Amino acid sequence: MNIPRFVNAVRHPFTEYQVQRAKTKHRKVHQRCAVCGVAATFFSRNNDVHHKTPVHVDPNAATDKDNLVTMCRLHHWLVGHLRNWRTWNRGVIKHIEVVKHAYTEIEHEKEATEKEESR
Repeated sequence: MNIPRFVNAVRHPFTEYQVQRAKTKHRKVHQRCAVCGVAATFFSRNNDVHHKTPVHVDPNAATDKDNLVTMCRLHHWLVGHLRNWRTWNRGVIKHIEVVKHAYTEIEHEKEATEKEESR
């Protein structure tokens, strides 16, 4: 059980309901990780929905669809929280673009190597 979420749900039940509902709606439309593009499968867990600006910083943006981004669990931790669940990344969108660019470069290099090997 996630104790802080439970405490928040007891203190602010309607707000917590709205946040979870907004995340569910966002996850249905944006199913893939914004960084690596992985989608949840039948056997894996759903991707996480990350708040660009945390709820405790700006409660009014908690359900704003422009404040949400879908990430796999690994990138949620690495990019969204900078490898510490107690922190948050103020430049999350910039970092997503940097990491996504690195992924595409690696894939292009891999394709080029495979073409050379097949010759």
